[in-house]
Amino acid sequence: MVRTLVIRSTVLLLAAGASLPALAQAIHVMAMHGKVSVHREGAAAPVAAAVNAPLLAGDRLVTGKRSRAEVWIDPAHSLRLDSNAEIDLAHVEGGSYQMRLAKGVVDYSVHGPSAANVAVDTPSVSVVPAREGAYRIALKGDGHSEIVAWTGAIQVRAPAGSEWVNAGQKMIARGPAANPEFRIVRAFSRWRQVATILANSLQVMADVASDTASATSSSSDSGSSKTSSSGSSPRSSSSESRGASSPSPPPSAAGKGK
Repeated sequence: MVRTLVIRSTVLLLAAGASLPALAQAIHVMAMHGKVSVHREGAAAPVAAAVNAPLLAGDRLVTGKRSRAEVWIDPAHSLRLDSNAEIDLAHVEGGSYQMRLAKGVVDYSVHGPSAANVAVDTPSVSVVPAREGAYRIALKGDGHSEIVAWTGAIQVRAPAGSEWVNAGQKMIARGPAANPEFRIVRAFSRWRQVATILANSLQVMADVASDTASATSSSSDSGSSKTSSSGSSPRSSSSESRGASSPSPPPSAAGKGK
């Protein structure tokens, strides 16, 4: 009986393992807030999105007012749709993912190395987030595209060639995909860069002070217990530290062109 159970369990695990690669390649909604819907290709009406439900080629993911959705592509790639955003899944197969931003803003994160080949197209250019970093891809109301690199570097492709947008830079692209025009500017002003660096430094200092306070408190508690056991009155010390919280990535603001 024991041998039979072991054999059956092994067969089930092997069968499940055979389907893991297919599941790993499926894009799905990881989290969402508010009204999020999926427009299936050929369907008469959209359906409500569901967490962990797979997204297929031909689907359009749509977020409503004051809504957002986080999409998982693989362990290294994820993206977040802001309010009133729409993105089409043009191609999803064999580790290759092609999407088209139809409206709104997408924040894209690459957390580490990956074999996935991802491209996010706008009406003007194709954005390839391959290197580790945090990026923003936006389609503005007048039709121009903005690609921001908060950290890392992201490649932007067009028929005439490609260009890299490095950390702290923003590309503004407009025109048809066959012959777009673009320019690169600062993503945010120098004073905001200094403020961000200063705030991060203060946070590090606060974390160090907090760790020191915890260590001092633990040492004091240990000494108090020893003193108490010998009949002496215990003594304790405490320290407090306040730290500045790290700000979220600054909003896009065009600076001077390079």
